[in-house]
Amino acid sequence: MKSADGSDGGDTAGHDEREGDGTAGHDESEGDGTAGHDESESGGAAGRGGEIRQSAADAAAEFGAAADEVDDAAAGLLGVNRTDLRILGLVSAAGAMTAGVLAVRARLSPAATTAAIQRLAAAGHLRRDVDPADRRRAVVRVTAEASAMLDLAYGPIAEAGHRLLTAYSPAELTLIVDFLRVGRRMQLDQAARIRAAAASREERQAGI
Repeated sequence: MKSADGSDGGDTAGHDEREGDGTAGHDESEGDGTAGHDESESGGAAGRGGEIRQSAADAAAEFGAAADEVDDAAAGLLGVNRTDLRILGLVSAAGAMTAGVLAVRARLSPAATTAAIQRLAAAGHLRRDVDPADRRRAVVRVTAEASAMLDLAYGPIAEAGHRLLTAYSPAELTLIVDFLRVGRRMQLDQAARIRAAAASREERQAGI
């Protein structure tokens, strides 16, 4: 009986120890696996976040490049260069402009603005008129023919854009508007930075 009891006791103790060791090892393995899984998920989320940000940046750049393609096509339609197309757009949006205001808005020198006005007037895209608010002052306006060509180029784009926007919810549109406005401000700030760098370079070259 003692021998049997002792044998049983020893086996039971050994079994308990083995179960205890196995359980402890199992628990440690599970704990390590959970920690590794959490770290993996965190790293994966960070990676996906970086990927989607890069995709958004790429899409914005591609959108800008596509807009440039449209402007190139419109310039070809009117037979003008991109600077002259921009002048036509500014005058068309304002209705009428003096040469001085146009020079400021287009960021051109007075001489370059005068030359552009002469080119566009000769091509039949701009006409000179008297400012109704001050008859001593001249303004320029887009001709009816040029206005029709601008509408032909850009009118359908505005309509297509509005159709695309109907696919988005008000909350999504709010996010899109915010992104575009912040992006526009960023682009203008970068343009100012580049102009300042160009001015600084010109001053160094001139020995100022």
